[in-house]
Amino acid sequence: MGIQAFVKGKNCKTLDSKLCLQTCYQIKGYGCTDPDNFTNTLTHPATMNLGNATVITSIPDNENIPKQYFELATRRRMEVQAKTEGIVDKKTHENRPYVVLSLKDCSNQDVTVALWEEIATVKSRFNRAEIEAGAAPVILAMTGLKAKTYYGTLQLSSTSSTHVYLNPQTVETETLKEM
Repeated sequence: MGIQAFVKGKNCKTLDSKLCLQTCYQIKGYGCTDPDNFTNTLTHPATMNLGNATVITSIPDNENIPKQYFELATRRRMEVQAKTEGIVDKKTHENRPYVVLSLKDCSNQDVTVALWEEIATVKSRFNRAEIEAGAAPVILAMTGLKAKTYYGTLQLSSTSSTHVYLNPQTVETETLKEM
């Protein structure tokens, strides 16, 4: 089970500059708050609140910690393991670009994921060319999605913590490829 961390205001830039993807850290000097329905994307009973007193130290000897870890779950929990059915470019009413992924989850049910501009246009978070060029079957794992109802249909939407991973190195990925 993962835990979500929250940072406000001027602390965002300071802490963000200290963190790198796929790196392990020891975090000290944080508070715990109840998760809220708007920003929380994980099923943990608390949220870490990082601030001025927070000390982040890299853990250099971490070869026994997996490079990627995903808590895979059923559609009911709305975390997705999926194969690509289509990628469609769209624009909001304000003419901002976003991408809609039409997917099938591991139980063959349709799932729609909206990746907003902040995610869809950043190659390190969503590499469209790599996904489209990927050899079948394409397995996508996504972090930090939020379930929403859009015109009466359940849809997943990106949040500030969303990343899309193509064929992550996990046992579950290999199992899905063999199906």
